Amino acid sequence: MALNIELVTPTEKENEALNELDDSYTKISEMSFDERAFLNAVILRNSPKKLLEIGVSSGGSSVVILNAIKNVPEAKLYSIDLYDYWYKDKSKKTGYFVDNYLHLKSKWELFTGSLTLKFIEQIGNGIDFCLIDTAHVNPGEIFDVLMVLPFLRDNATIVFHDVALHTHYFLDKKLFLGEKAITNNLLMSSITGKKYLQGNYTDTGDKYFPNIAGIKINRDTKENIFEIFNLLMIKWMYLPTIEQEQEILAFFTKYYDEYFIRYLRNVFKYQRKIMDFNDRNHIKDGIKMIIGKENIMKIKKILRK
Repeated sequence: MALNIELVTPTEKENEALNELDDSYTKISEMSFDERAFLNAVILRNSPKKLLEIGVSSGGSSVVILNAIKNVPEAKLYSIDLYDYWYKDKSKKTGYFVDNYLHLKSKWELFTGSLTLKFIEQIGNGIDFCLIDTAHVNPGEIFDVLMVLPFLRDNATIVFHDVALHTHYFLDKKLFLGEKAITNNLLMSSITGKKYLQGNYTDTGDKYFPNIAGIKINRDTKENIFEIFNLLMIKWMYLPTIEQEQEILAFFTKYYDEYFIRYLRNVFKYQRKIMDFNDRNHIKDGIKMIIGKENIMKIKKILRK
């Protein structure tokens, strides 16, 4: 049986291009060397001209991408982040580390402070590469994909970081997001297209699965969007604000069928209801812990009299 996958094993020459960078960015990079080498190789092999990065952090991955396209005429990277500042240190701006590579910045434009939908129309159509590395929990990257999909070329490549982050939780309980970090893995299974998998991955230590992967989309990808929308029914770990909900609905109305807009309205109602239900249950559980089971039983007996 023919498999619609490609194992990406970076060549020595591809790694040489990555190694042209000094080591300073690796200290703030949130990818391993093998993950950076995979990202670099995928870009070099596809020679994209219009690239998008959603989720910038300090700019570690931005540096890798900019270095990979530095010799490609007319190539440009557009980066988007929800925050104006680095989430690890609010005294530093999002993408601050790219300033250490001024020779690469001419091919870079950064947008911060809002959702992807705020900037994507300005960036425009014809995007042929997209790195998505944001929340890792629902609804996070699901919305990111749906916001950018109408602007991707039919043969564009999407790369997701942290596709196996949830598997690390069971062996390393210190991970903040833990087993909730399933979103990018779900998207890798739901989006139609040729899958790029790490051929350079070695299962050392307690990390058994590659943590970065990609999809080369095709015309069928945009036809099979129910599979992506359907992921929004899975429990969310956070709620967009009411203002963000209105922005998402208004934006999606321009690019998706009315069926999906009605579907999305119900998804928001459902997720808000179960979130409210869970919050009330947490309050009840907290009260029970404070009062104690025995005292609750006594109170109930008194109320029955």
